[in-house]
Parts: sequence; C-alpha cells; structure tokens
Amino acid sequence: MDEHAGDRGAVMGPEPDPGELIVGRDAELARLFRAVDSVSADPVLMLVGDMGTGKSALLEHAVHRAEAGGARVLRAEGSESESSLAFSALHQLLRPVPAEVDALPGRQRAALQDAFGEGSATPGPDLMLVGVAVLSLLSDLGDHHPVLVVLDDAQWFDRASLDALSFVARRLEGEPVTMLIGARGGDHLPGFDRHVPMLTLGPLDKAAANQLLDLQPKSPTGHTRSRILDQAGGNPLALLELTRTASAQDTAAGVPSAGPLPLTDHLERIFAARLNSLPASTMRALLLLAAMDSADSAIAVSAGLPRAEDAALLASAAVQAARLAVLTVRHTVVFSRLADAAEQLAAFQPAAGLDLVAGAAVVRFYSGEDTQRHRIQDVLRRLPENASHAGLRTWVRAVSDPFDGRAQLVSLLPQLAAEAEERPERLTAVGIMAWLLDETPQAVRAFDEAFDRWELQGALPEGLGGAVAWAYLERGRWEQAREACARTTAVGRAAGLDHAVACAAAVDATLLAFQGDASSARTRAEDALALIDPLESRSVSVYARRALGAAAAAEGAYETAYGQLRMVFTADGAPVHYHASYPALADLAAAAVRCGRHEEAALIVERSASALADNASPRLRALISRARGLLADPDDAEPHFRAALADPALEYWPFERAQTLLDLAEWLRRRRRIAEARGPLTEALETFRRLGARPWIERARAESRAAGLDVTDAAPDALAELSPQQQQIIRLAARGLTNREIGEKLFLSPRTVSSHLYRSFPKLGITARSQLRDLIEGTLATAGHQE
Repeated sequence: MDEHAGDRGAVMGPEPDPGELIVGRDAELARLFRAVDSVSADPVLMLVGDMGTGKSALLEHAVHRAEAGGARVLRAEGSESESSLAFSALHQLLRPVPAEVDALPGRQRAALQDAFGEGSATPGPDLMLVGVAVLSLLSDLGDHHPVLVVLDDAQWFDRASLDALSFVARRLEGEPVTMLIGARGGDHLPGFDRHVPMLTLGPLDKAAANQLLDLQPKSPTGHTRSRILDQAGGNPLALLELTRTASAQDTAAGVPSAGPLPLTDHLERIFAARLNSLPASTMRALLLLAAMDSADSAIAVSAGLPRAEDAALLASAAVQAARLAVLTVRHTVVFSRLADAAEQLAAFQPAAGLDLVAGAAVVRFYSGEDTQRHRIQDVLRRLPENASHAGLRTWVRAVSDPFDGRAQLVSLLPQLAAEAEERPERLTAVGIMAWLLDETPQAVRAFDEAFDRWELQGALPEGLGGAVAWAYLERGRWEQAREACARTTAVGRAAGLDHAVACAAAVDATLLAFQGDASSARTRAEDALALIDPLESRSVSVYARRALGAAAAAEGAYETAYGQLRMVFTADGAPVHYHASYPALADLAAAAVRCGRHEEAALIVERSASALADNASPRLRALISRARGLLADPDDAEPHFRAALADPALEYWPFERAQTLLDLAEWLRRRRRIAEARGPLTEALETFRRLGARPWIERARAESRAAGLDVTDAAPDALAELSPQQQQIIRLAARGLTNREIGEKLFLSPRTVSSHLYRSFPKLGITARSQLRDLIEGTLATAGHQE
C-alpha cells in the first residue's frame, strides 16, 4: 500500500511537485515554512492528520523550501513492513551520512554500529548512547549548514528509532536543527505526543473542497458534485479519487443515482488498511489486557489458541502486561487488576502470581494507599512458599511495608546481594530494597557495583528507578544524584513515562533547594506535581512538597516551609505516604520552631514515633531525636541532640548529620557553652562546604563567627554564580573531559556543552579551559581552610 499517495491528495495532481498549488492549506504551509526558515522558536513540529489529508505533500514543500535555503535534509519514511525491525528508521535517516558517523567519538560510533548490526556482537546496543550519538552527529552537521530532519509516516517507525529520535528532539534547543514529523492522526507516537507542538490537518472546508474539484481535468457538476463533497467529508484524497470514479462511470455506464459512490481500488486499499493495520504487538496487547481482566480459558479459546496452551500462556501474558502497566500513572486501576490477576493465578501458576504481586507492590509504593498493603498481604498468604522465590517475596515485603519485620529483611540483604553478584538488574533490585530499609550505604554499594557491570547508559530496571537518585542524594554524592535524575528523565520522557519523570524532577528539586537555587527548585517541584495526580501518586506528591519546603527554608521563609511540609502529613498527623513522609519530620520541626507551630509539630512527631516504634531505622530514630531536640524546652533539648548523633553509622547521611550538628551547636552557644559549640560547628561547616549546600554554609558561618571562630570571609565563590548544570559542566571540564565526553555523561550535545562553557568563563573570570583545574582546586582548598 502506498500510503504516501493518500497524503498527497491536496495538490492538483497525484504526485507532489513543489511548484504546484496546495489547496486549502495556506496557514499550515506558512507554519511549516516558518519552522524551516528558523523563525519559529520550536525546533520540533509534528504534522498530524488522517490518511489522505496531504501530510506528505506539505512536508515535500517544506523540504524544497529548506534545500533552496541551503539546508542539509535528512529523511526517513516509516514502513509497516519494517516497524518491527529495531533501528530501521534511524538507519534509513543516517544512511546518507556514513562519513559523519565514522567521525563520531569511539563509543558513540560503536553504539550506532551496534544498533545497525555493523559492530561486534553485543548483548544489545546502548540505547542512551545511541541517542547521544545521533544528537552529536546532527549538531556536527549543523556546524556547516542548517539541518532539516523529516520523519514521515512516523507511526510506522520502530520503537527503538522513536526512542532515539525523541531523545534527540528534546535537546535541539540552540542547535541549528529543525525536525518535522508527519504522523497519522489518532496514532500514539511514544515520546512525542505530549511535549511537541502539533499542527493538525483537518478536513478541507467547503470552499477549499470546491476549489480542489474545480482544478480537476473533469470537474464534477450538479448532483454528482454534491454527492462527492458529502461522501468525501473534506478529505482531499477522497475528493480526487471519487471524482475519478464518477468521471470513469459517467464515461462508461453513467453514475448511479442513489447510494454511495463506488471507491477506487486505491482508495479502498488505503482506508480498509486502517482496519487491518493493527500491528501484531497491538493484538497481543489486547490479549494481555484480557488476561489481566480474567483468567477464563474462554479468552484463549476465542483468540484461536488451543486450550492446552490457557494457563501458561495467559500467565505469561498477564506478567508481561503487568510490567508495562506498573509504569503507568493509573495506580488505583492497575493495582486492582494486578491483585485480581494474582489471586486467579495463585492456585495453578503461583510463580506468575508472585510476579504480579511484585508489580502490585511497586504500584502500592507509588500510590501510598494503605488498603493496598492489606490486599498484598492477603494474596501473598495464598501463594505457596518456595525457596526459589524467596528473593521475590522479600522484594514484595520490603517495597510494600519496609517497617514490618525490618530487622529480618535487613538480615537477608547480604545473601541477596551475594546471589545477585553477576546480575546487575538483580543487584539494582537489592539496592532498591536496601534504600527502602534505610540501609543507604549498602544501597549505594549495590548500585555502584551494578552500574560497573552494566556500564549504565540505558534504562534502569522497571519500577522505583528514582531510588538510585535518592540514595546518592542521602549519601552525599550529589553530582551522581543529579546525573541519575538526568538519566531517569531522559529515559522516562523518551518512553512517555510521566511518573518516572516526575520522580526525577522531585529529587532534582530537592538537590537544587539544598544547593540554594530555590527558584529552580520550585520550578522542578511544580513540574513534578503537574505530571501526577496527588491522590494517585502520593510518593511523588510528598517528595515534591518536601522539596518545596526545603526551597522555602533555604530562603528563610519558614512559615511557607512549614505549610509545605505540613502537607506531607494528614490533618490528624498521619503520614501521607508510609515511607516518603517520615524523613520530613526533622525539617518540619525546624520550620515549626521558627514560625510558632511547636505544639502541632510535636504531636505529629510523637504520632510518627509511636507508629514506627521499634521498627524505626537508625536513621529515622536520629531524625526523630533531632526533631524532639528542636521542639523541646531548652533545658531538655541536649539529650535528644546527643541521641541523634550517637550512632557513628549516621555519618553515611552527611547532610542530615551536619544539620543536627548545627542545631546542637546553636543550642550550646545559646546556653553559653561556646567552647563546646566550636567542634560541632567546624564539622558541620566542613560538610556543608563539601556538599555545596550554600544556605547552610551561610548559617554555619554566621554561627561560627558568633561562637568566636576565626572564619574569614572567602572571596565570592565564582561557581556559586553558575546554574547547577553549568557547575557540573565546569567540574567535568576541569577533570579534562572533552565537550563530547561531557555531553555523553550529561546527555547533552557538544554544542550545548560548548555554549554553557562560553557563558560560564566570563563569570569565572577566566579565558581558557586550561585555567579550570586551578580554579576548581583553589576553590576547594579555600573551602577547606576557612575555619
């Protein structure tokens, strides 16, 4: 089927000649021309419409316009027959530029070669690096000429190509590259549909439809014309084909006076194809959804499957559907489906049932709905015990309720880590469990080990990927936390996973707040909240509120900070989320004492302490002790602060420990125990400086001066004038990484990296890249010797 012929119907003839008139599409053509002329602020534009509305013809005119202006045009056209071939569309796009592919840096070149089957045998191409390679290549081409990328019939592109191209599309700002996408209306285009400006081709209005008929060699008249106009419904292709049918029949035996006009073979093939064009994967997905709705063998039979194959096939189908469903934002519906299917499979396919419960546990974490915990426990009891499934059962328990039997769960982690040693995806799962159990040091070790084996550039295992960023944040490895956020955001956006993007935005917002960039922190937190329903996704909602509270506290707006953190708990003081709310207790108390909310905050802290009881982790016990110290009468505060600092293991949460040290030092100084305050102050200030927590650095320095410490005001930190992303780029450049290497690490094009460096140098007072290392080392040395 030549679907492109169907999209060329708005021109005078069947073939798209750029010199020919396009009828009724003046506004759309002008919009495309603005895009290729670089007048538009949007580097990506999607042209959508039904078959036969003229998408290909309009794109052809845009290509002609771009080439006349000196642009380099790269094109790919989707094909149903190649839609299941990974990277086939990307291969078509880049075939005209083999020399430029060969000129890419080694890892990027190898990633593309692996994707195209030209490299050495590997387990699979590095998906993230493929995207970076395409972005670098287009950026390099843009050094010589503007570049126009035209993707037509994109609904037929293979998913791997779509993922790579949507990754690129999000990073074209500032690049001399324009991307035009033609896609059929009503089709889902992963990675593009929500965030890309869209130009929709509707039916031609009556005047344009009549004009198109007037331009035909045998223009219909009278009743025949009215019937054509009515039956075509403004579709340009239908107008042309029905006119040809009427003309041919009029010449032969006359046009029938009643009933619809007969279709040409061409038109019939095109529009009938919509009914037959559901790809096999879509048909399988329908079966998967049916499998999740019911385990009734009639489903399999009605799908033409032998009954002997009901149970294993449906179980496998349900598990696969579950793994996809977990990643959506419809947590209430998905949880119910997963739990129901798990119950139905428990008796005859217990392994598959446990897989479904594992997915339900992840949804339970996202949603934070407490009734789901009871349902999970109920289903789990129905599943027979099996030693080979012990790890998965531990996962379900740790994810759905990390405080029930915490000590036993923690004791299982070393064995699980040893069993997963050569399996990075399982190591990552162990890391997630460790993080949930507040065993952050063990979580970070598992993530480090997994990523060393994984050479992580691609997607994380499904479910709770944000745990990696949180663990690095808590451990004080903030640069790696931001890199994890960038990676999760890129993967999530490419796959259309709003929940993953929202979680990464919330972590990123928290880091920005800690670093003192309150404005950017608020923006990122609001981004997170905009992507989710707070009643469906309590985890992200709580993370975002914590970030907003930290941003307000960084600015000294403690009433606002308290208001945001108060929303992390219900009206009666219970946690909104069973895991995400508790770490906010100390920050809630810190804001409360500065805005006169002692009593309310104390009730919340004590309710949480009672709920956790002996199951609280050492970290949470320390946070509760800090909160109690802040809220206590001055004469009673010291034991609580000392308790919060008693366990040496709490050094693994350096920011939280430094906050407690600062609180203790402030209390000591106000009690005129100045000499005792100096040790905690010195340690707190050193930690805040190492982390780059600017608001807390200022507080600690002010307190140090008040305690009589000789804290010399440092020369203004030039890095403080840069955005967090610019700081990352500067630090990587100071380590000797090239623009391409920095781009690979941060998922940016070399041009974007270069632009950031160009804008940063004047702020840093330097003129050459060679000066960066001395600048960074000098800043660190100054920070380390200011006490």
